[in-house]
Amino acid sequence: MYESAGAKLLPTIEDVYAIAEMIIKVKEPIESEYKLIKKDQLVFTYFHFASYEPLTHAMIESGAV
Repeated sequence: MYESAGAKLLPTIEDVYAIAEMIIKVKEPIESEYKLIKKDQLVFTYFHFASYEPLTHAMIESGAV
């Protein structure tokens, strides 16, 4: 149904992050996603930076918005 509505389904999370301009998540990115987030990619989610310092550093280093 998604494809018939125009969506493109990709086989891996790496493929999604590689082409997506915007990532929408309910929770903050997990550590395995840090390396996938790229410069100027918009990450729309709830961030709780005070609870996990590595997340803060990963997001700063990624250059994402």
